[in-house]
Amino acid sequence: RALLTRSQQSDLVEFLDQMIVGSMTEDMLEQMSDVEVSRDVFNRVVQEDEDAIDALKRLDICTQDSRHLADLLDPDNNGKIGILELVDGLKRLRGHPRRYDVVAVDLMVRCVQEKLDDIWRWMMENNGVLSELTAVQSGWTKAVDAQASQVQRSRSWSSGSDVQLAW
Repeated sequence: RALLTRSQQSDLVEFLDQMIVGSMTEDMLEQMSDVEVSRDVFNRVVQEDEDAIDALKRLDICTQDSRHLADLLDPDNNGKIGILELVDGLKRLRGHPRRYDVVAVDLMVRCVQEKLDDIWRWMMENNGVLSELTAVQSGWTKAVDAQASQVQRSRSWSSGSDVQLAW
């Protein structure tokens, strides 16, 4: 069973060829921006389709780890790879990794770690405040529940008296 129609295959091949030679236009990106493919389909194509494997080689992307390629190209983890995610990811994967790439990732991880440490520290410092807010919210919930119960009893009593008056 074909994963893409002939027309879609032709458009995608033309798109990738333009990407390889660096002559992709904004119109081409706009035209292809709605195209998405599921990660499963993408994985099958890059592992089994000779044209796709050849395209990755021509883009200077290592094909040995193609089974992990969909994970890298789906940064929002929605299970689909959009054409803009594909272009951005493939641009980043071209060529061999350089020291700069490793250092950049290390710096980003450190920054995220520092922010998580700040959040953790804030939560520990404000634990008492959070506990008080939880207690206040719990009190409000009990008060609202009691009020609702009282209104319910009042309604059932009045409807009961209406019934008595009707008899």
